Amino acid sequence: MIAVRRIGLVIAFLALSPALRAGTLKVTAYDGKGRVLDREGLLRHIAPASRQQGQSPAQSGLFASDLEGRALGGAFWWDEQEQNPVWRWDGDGAARFSLPWPIQKDGFSTVTVDSRGTGYRGEQTILLNEEIAVSAYYRLQEAYKQRTSLWSPNYKPSARAKQLLDDAKEHLREATAEKIERKRAQRFDEALSEISFAWQQILFEHGRQVLEDEKRSSRMRWGVTLDERAVDRIKEYDWIAERLEKAGVNWVRLVFRAHREDFAFARPASFTLYDELVDALTRRRVRVMGSVLDSLLWPKGVTPEAFEARARNLALHYGEKVRSWEIASESNGSWIGGTSSPLPDETVLECVRRGARAVKAVDPALETVATLHWWEGTAPAGRGLFQWLRMARVKGFGDGFDVIGLSVYPDRHPLGIAFDPVFGELRRLFPESKLMLGGWAYEDDDRQTGYWWLEPGDVKNARKDLAILFTGAAAAIPESLGGGFFWQTLDHMLKPKKRTTSFYRVYRSALRRINGK
Repeated sequence: MIAVRRIGLVIAFLALSPALRAGTLKVTAYDGKGRVLDREGLLRHIAPASRQQGQSPAQSGLFASDLEGRALGGAFWWDEQEQNPVWRWDGDGAARFSLPWPIQKDGFSTVTVDSRGTGYRGEQTILLNEEIAVSAYYRLQEAYKQRTSLWSPNYKPSARAKQLLDDAKEHLREATAEKIERKRAQRFDEALSEISFAWQQILFEHGRQVLEDEKRSSRMRWGVTLDERAVDRIKEYDWIAERLEKAGVNWVRLVFRAHREDFAFARPASFTLYDELVDALTRRRVRVMGSVLDSLLWPKGVTPEAFEARARNLALHYGEKVRSWEIASESNGSWIGGTSSPLPDETVLECVRRGARAVKAVDPALETVATLHWWEGTAPAGRGLFQWLRMARVKGFGDGFDVIGLSVYPDRHPLGIAFDPVFGELRRLFPESKLMLGGWAYEDDDRQTGYWWLEPGDVKNARKDLAILFTGAAAAIPESLGGGFFWQTLDHMLKPKKRTTSFYRVYRSALRRINGK
């Protein structure tokens, strides 16, 4: 009898053990037409265009963490036995969720819900539309307070920005007063749109105000990327450089090829085509940030020794002509060295460490840059930006780097209203480094396959709108160098046979506007 009682006590203890407890969040959500969404409906609602017929929970982009950002246990957190949306997680701690979400008249953002910062515990039920809008408003208020009181220069809102903030507050008030659930969800969706519009206005305005400081404006980098195909257009070097200067571009991210015959750039002949391009850009007063090895170009089997030699040879050869080197290119990507069998993190981190050391050994005044890739719930397990940094920072990633950049591809991994919180967290993690917007792009061509922006299916205008938004927002990043090195320059701006595009003209106009010209 005593033995049976002891077994019963052990079982009861284990049942109450925090490691075995689970949290449950029952989710009610409505789409833009006021229709309640079951689990499959919600999965479609937050899916990119290519998965509008349905996606699995693993593809949904939902990410569950504790309030410190550590991933919570669970199989993609969706309860697949329930017809309606139910999210579950292991443990009894407070949970925070982020996910892609379409904001009406605006586009997909990564949104966060956490019960106003306290997190969800035990078993709770939420109206998702409401939680998203309320959470976004509180984050906007926090960012607004910091920008108007703690930043230098302090943000001074225009009448337009104040009106947008008032509109957002009024929409929230109306939504809170609505008792019919379907209409309540619609009202909160409308409020969320107003919140997003206000946030974008604040970012653009504060960016303009930052640029009124001559010291700050002089260090801003208004850039584009010239990828490895640029050297195939040697007859157009002067035209490319001239068009970039005319657009107001003052920096270029130049991608160096991964030569099979001379990966390390040990032979003088390997530099010939690049020398002429660097000279053409220099004549037009366009500075160059050399990308030692773009994340898409890493061949299989790269060793730290080979990477170090490549970085050293590039820095030695270009000396005073190229004073900035991107050592780490999207190191938290899952494709480095090949998507089927990527290189281990330990190898990539050692390459970055040795590459930075080699460049600084050539000249301590040379600038070192590490660029990261924005994704969170849309990333494979452990590869999301802050999950990966949790591992990499303790191993020294980023230590001593002069600049930290963040690449953003909204069609694949939405950012939107998460822009401010994400860069704020990077500021906290890298307090000694300058920050900038790294590479960005939107869809490879003009077909909608990913998450929409501005309006579903309107890829061309979405790309133009993002160029305007990112140009202003880049200047409003804390301790910013600006940035925004548009990736598809040779496809969507400067086409072969010396043809510029409407997107080129929009980008030129955006640069003139942000610089008050």
